Amino acid sequence: MRCSLTSALLWISATATWAGDLVLGPGFSPAELRQLTAVVADAVAFPQLGEAAGLGVTGFHLVVAVGGPEVSTRESWWNSAMKDRVMAGVLVSPRVVARKGLPLRLDVGAQVGKVFGHTFWGAETAWGLVDEGMLLPSVGVGVAYGRLEGAPVGVETGEARLTISKGLTVVTPFASVGWRRERGSATLGEPLPTTVAVEDERMTGVAGVIFALPPLRVVAEVRRAAATGAFVGVGVGL
Repeated sequence: MRCSLTSALLWISATATWAGDLVLGPGFSPAELRQLTAVVADAVAFPQLGEAAGLGVTGFHLVVAVGGPEVSTRESWWNSAMKDRVMAGVLVSPRVVARKGLPLRLDVGAQVGKVFGHTFWGAETAWGLVDEGMLLPSVGVGVAYGRLEGAPVGVETGEARLTISKGLTVVTPFASVGWRRERGSATLGEPLPTTVAVEDERMTGVAGVIFALPPLRVVAEVRRAAATGAFVGVGVGL
């Protein structure tokens, strides 16, 4: 597993080098900025990739995840800004996600990753409302923040979500619904550049499954927000 995590981290570095940069041409419009912000927000938003139940004081997760949202590469605005920046129609945004359990069923989490050569990061706080029983699932709520740093377009996301999960021996399916607010800003226009900001709100939905044989974990999820995205992660946890 240590070898797998190391290989995944090296892959993140290689992907960051391959992915290149984001270029906003002189004709890039505020409407196009709104579309770009929605896609990038899907990429940098904090993924679920975990159970609804609190981890407990001794619990932790460390996962390397790859994936991202689908993009329409036929759009002229996308090709002008990010031509050849996708893999199989997906804006790849690899990341490392870490979570730690605290008292009172509270968890905290952090992520750091790369998308088109720029770093994004995020933070999360979650609370396990209900522990699962024989028939009942676990229920949890959480809030998360994501931010893209150093790119020609600045993107921030804030999300609140409700998650349920149910452990079935080594398999744990989970699902969540949420509400996300996203903001993008960039300097557009010539010969007089102007800082333009756009904001949007949307519902989000996630469905996924965890395969766990402690300390090993493999997790996958499909997410629907501005676009459909998918993530797969491998790591360790207790």
